[in-house]
Amino acid sequence: AGPEVSPTGLPLGFRRMRRVIDQPTLTHTFRFTGLRWSILAVALATSAVVVGMVGFQIWHDRERVFDSALAETGSIATSLAEHAHQIFGATDVLMRGLANDVDGLPSLARIDRQKLHEKLSTVATGASVMHALAVIDASGRRIATADTATPGPISFDTRPHFFLQQFNPNLGLYIGSPI
Repeated sequence: AGPEVSPTGLPLGFRRMRRVIDQPTLTHTFRFTGLRWSILAVALATSAVVVGMVGFQIWHDRERVFDSALAETGSIATSLAEHAHQIFGATDVLMRGLANDVDGLPSLARIDRQKLHEKLSTVATGASVMHALAVIDASGRRIATADTATPGPISFDTRPHFFLQQFNPNLGLYIGSPI
């Protein structure tokens, strides 16, 4: 007599063995013991410290960059202010010199407009900060400009820069809005 056979034709012991192999069994369950909790806690604490140190370094670097940018911006602003002060001072001296030359003329009605135009053109060419230069009479009309000896009939009597200079001739350089 041989081994007992099941209806499927397999020996009975083989089938029982196959059921044991096919079914997953957890013989080693994962349990957190005191040591494992300690290791996990140390790993988490170490990670938190590393993240904190990296965050602090980033914050510190950011502060240093902002401080440096603030110092550089202040330095550039000071340089620009000094440069603007020097340019406006030189322009004021130049304008006062031209005003003295024009005041020394016998009459604006009898001046040599071509010579005045040439002088204005020379000054405007040498002063890169000026885009237009003109001599204006007491009523606000242009007598001569750096561009032409016979300018068109444009009156500046309503412009703030003319109005301020007309009533305060010792005002000095005044920069109004663009024309």
